[in-house]
Amino acid sequence: MRGCRGYSLSLHKAMKGTDSLRRRTEEEMRIFTVFLIIVFGGCGWFGPPKIGSGKSITELFAMEAALNPSGRCSFMMLHRSFIEINKSYYKKVSNKDVFKGGLKGLSKELGKEVELPEFKKDEEYSSEKLWEMVIGARDTSNKNLSRLCYATVQGTVSYLGDRFSTFVTANMSKDFVRGVIGGNYVGIGVTFQIFVKPEQRIFIRTVHPNSPAASAGLRDYDELIAVESVYVSKLNLKAANDYTKITSRIKGRAGTSVRLTIKRQGLKTVMVTRAKITYKNAHCQLLGKIVYCRLFSFGENLMKDFIESYESIKAEHDSKIIIDLRNNLGGLLGSANSFLAYGWFNEFKFIGATIKVRKEFTSLFGQGGKANFKNYKTVVLVNHTSASASEIVAGALQDHGKAVVIGTRTFGKGTVQALMPVLGAALNLTIREYWTPLGDIVNKKGISPNIEVQKGIEDFSNARDPQLVAAVKYFNK
Repeated sequence: MRGCRGYSLSLHKAMKGTDSLRRRTEEEMRIFTVFLIIVFGGCGWFGPPKIGSGKSITELFAMEAALNPSGRCSFMMLHRSFIEINKSYYKKVSNKDVFKGGLKGLSKELGKEVELPEFKKDEEYSSEKLWEMVIGARDTSNKNLSRLCYATVQGTVSYLGDRFSTFVTANMSKDFVRGVIGGNYVGIGVTFQIFVKPEQRIFIRTVHPNSPAASAGLRDYDELIAVESVYVSKLNLKAANDYTKITSRIKGRAGTSVRLTIKRQGLKTVMVTRAKITYKNAHCQLLGKIVYCRLFSFGENLMKDFIESYESIKAEHDSKIIIDLRNNLGGLLGSANSFLAYGWFNEFKFIGATIKVRKEFTSLFGQGGKANFKNYKTVVLVNHTSASASEIVAGALQDHGKAVVIGTRTFGKGTVQALMPVLGAALNLTIREYWTPLGDIVNKKGISPNIEVQKGIEDFSNARDPQLVAAVKYFNK
């Protein structure tokens, strides 16, 4: 499956032990990010969020799933994944290594080691011969063929040792694509800030506008004490399973209610009715005469959401704008490019980043636009969960001298993934590595702010935002 594909920037939940976590302050939260992938597409790096013959990634997933209504894993699923890893992974991978990874996955499913055959030539380690071993394992173990196949495919990806490359089975990918790429979900419309040190606490980080949570009167900085009968103080938030005891009770069918106990000048019980949430990518407001725009993600509708919100408040303001990318996990490169061009670049082309594919370097160009904020003083707010497309935007504005970056070092995800539908399943594969326009490394290092300002548990407890305060002070110099 070559040619145009949907490219993605993703953040995986398996962050434990990485450099990005080791550099956190004790007061910063531990986030259990549930495999968040946002897709962007086009044949070019900054193309519109469409791939193939003008179809969206959601449509292509539906078409592929229709070819495999049972959702079973098959030789063709294994073959296509094998070929893509060998040809498209951003580091060179031999057939033997892909084969070896598949056998490791198969061995894990069987509960016993499957011996790697010895061939003289690398090309002899083929998907066909790997499939023969899957069939042989089925015949000798009487295990389900589809399950053995899935384990083998997942092994080929896991063997890469890349936390951002993964394989999602057909029965998982439908909800995954609809819920994440589509931007719609059933819930209450909040995101949380989690602290595990010096004490275990959860705060509401964001109440999304026009959400059930907003209608119920919840506010940013409310502390979550309990969901139904599950109390935060009795959980171990370092364990993902305990955290899901909270999130699973907040989720539910539209029209049903959930009881939250919060702390805001005393304890309060709030009933919130779940509803279908249409996720907005951006929200703008005025802080005095300063434009403040919070970007939640770089989704397909970012520019529509941003322009609508900005147009509603742009009547009277100074030429000053704050772009808040804190906790923005990333998104479409096409949307990131459109945002940069709309605000700051009117050149025919501008360098958004430098990319590397298997030792080859090239510049990542974006098409210039109206540059509405070209003469504005601009501040970009970032933190340790600003990632992917957020880092592209922050790095481009910083390197081109268009903005001052305030906050803490960003997450450090300097790779790009391609999300490919495979007969209803999904292969998410790292295909590029990128640097900032001036050549600074992003991967595992992040973007360093011009002005470092921390925001910790005491700030949340007292509903303070020292990073935003620092941005306003910068304008008043």
